[in-house]
Amino acid sequence: MKKIIALLFCVIIAASLVSCVTVVDPTDKDPIDPSSIKTLGDYFALDKESDSWGYGEDNFIAVFKYGEKMYRVAANLTTDIYNKMEEIDFFDDKRDEKLQAILKDVEVSISEDMEKYIPTDADLKAFEGKTGQQLLDDGFYETGYALWDDQYFYMSHGMIEYKIFFNEKITVVDGEDLDVEETIKNMTVKKAEFNDFTDSATDPETLPQN
Repeated sequence: MKKIIALLFCVIIAASLVSCVTVVDPTDKDPIDPSSIKTLGDYFALDKESDSWGYGEDNFIAVFKYGEKMYRVAANLTTDIYNKMEEIDFFDDKRDEKLQAILKDVEVSISEDMEKYIPTDADLKAFEGKTGQQLLDDGFYETGYALWDDQYFYMSHGMIEYKIFFNEKITVVDGEDLDVEETIKNMTVKKAEFNDFTDSATDPETLPQN
């Protein structure tokens, strides 16, 4: 999804009138022990800040944020469980509730802290001086950009989305269709920052091999 402009949508669901709202600061939450997540029901029960999940015939994989940290869980699915999930109408208002009921007792095969996948300062520094073309040749792809005073491009590779700052500045005329690859190919990286995990984190191929 393009992130030309990032918007934060807050949705508040209320079953009745509420006299006061308590906002929980994620930093107040202690990190969880991944090994404490034994079943997918344990995962669903967590008071998560955000999550992203996907499933196929053989597995269910979710990446989620709890407090200030990111975690991932995976579970193997039987053919029977997968078929039951597929029987649920995609537009069913209670689809998520029904999926969770089917999955709640499924044992988790992998539960891990995603911090080990976050690039180190040394990893990020290694990008400095590279050209945009070198990044593209290495398999990076652009997923958005911000062209204000502090210009940067979102560029993803594997499970990681980076914010790439270039030494050069560009100017875009209103209404101009920016060809990002052509624009950045001769620009040089000033610095790189870790931004987020991509949807690839829910790809079975990215799971650690036992």
